[in-house]
Amino acid sequence: MLESKAKEWSRSASIDSFSIIDLGEFLNIAMSPSITRALGITDTTTFCASGQWLSLFEDHITLLDFLKYVAFESGAETAKDCDDPASVFFFDPIHPSERVHRLFGYYAFQLFQQQLE
Repeated sequence: MLESKAKEWSRSASIDSFSIIDLGEFLNIAMSPSITRALGITDTTTFCASGQWLSLFEDHITLLDFLKYVAFESGAETAKDCDDPASVFFFDPIHPSERVHRLFGYYAFQLFQQQLE
């Protein structure tokens, strides 16, 4: 249903190329041992931002409450202070690290290239 809605929207907006990327599929690929090893990622369970990152959201109480729940009450591992942020998969409870973002860019580019062929 989502894909048909996206195609309908892209036609109505006169967009020639529009794609939906399955983030779950990407995460399954990106978290595979061969990929994490190639990226130098040794930790896929904790995140690398200390509790100080929550202060960024002080003016957004609903979002702050949600992030506190995700980070500390949902059973997720706690944050750790990192000597090597490049070795972790996640920056915070919901955002991937820089290396994973870069991999996603390559992944999305390949999907777009396939669509154009």
